[in-house]
Amino acid sequence: MSDPPLGTRGANASSLFFTKIQGGHKMVNRFKMARLEEGKKQIEVAMRAGIPVSTLSQFENGWRIPTPRQLKKLKKILPRLQELIQKGDATNGI
Repeated sequence: MSDPPLGTRGANASSLFFTKIQGGHKMVNRFKMARLEEGKKQIEVAMRAGIPVSTLSQFENGWRIPTPRQLKKLKKILPRLQELIQKGDATNGI
C-alpha cells in the first residue's frame, strides 16, 4: 500500500494542529504558535526532537503531520503545544 499524498496524510488529525484567529480568516499553526510563544527557533526545536528543520517546517506549514513518537518529543520540548492541542479539541479544532 502506498502512502497518501503528502498534504493529505492525517487529514482528520490536522485540525488538532491548526487554529483559526482573526474571525477565522487566518490559519495559524499550533506548532509554530507554541514555538514562538516559548521563544524558540526552528533549529533548536528540530535538533532537540531529532528531526530535520525541513520536517519541522513542514509540520508548521501543514504539509506534514508528525508521527505519534515525533509529537510526544515535540510536546516535551514545547509544553505549550499540549495546551493548544487540548484547547483545539475542546472547540472542535477551531
